[in-house]
Amino acid sequence: MKKKKISNLPISRLAFPSTYLVVLVFNLLTIALIFLLKSQLPPEIPLFYGRPFGQEQLAQSIKLIILPITAFVIALFNAILSVVISSRFLTQILLGVAIITTTLAFIAVLQIIFLVGSFWP
Repeated sequence: MKKKKISNLPISRLAFPSTYLVVLVFNLLTIALIFLLKSQLPPEIPLFYGRPFGQEQLAQSIKLIILPITAFVIALFNAILSVVISSRFLTQILLGVAIITTTLAFIAVLQIIFLVGSFWP
């Protein structure tokens, strides 16, 4: 039985593997933060700011995980796509998109938590 070399596996062809790992773990930590602070959040939070003001903007507080999950999926898709693409410039663009998406999702989650959360008595 032949052993596969690690250099032949697709993960070894991933450009910037540690950066992608940090981005994916950061998204998972953001999801964990939402679950940890769920008791401090009201049952409904303003999440859909593109909708008209009022009841249409509100969602259940657990739906706040939509933002980091979306950023996680984008980062994972970009990591998989960067294995297939041979251009270093395009892999850097994909990594930049993953970092920007993760950062903006984290900022949006923090703003919503600080806007509606009850952390002080």
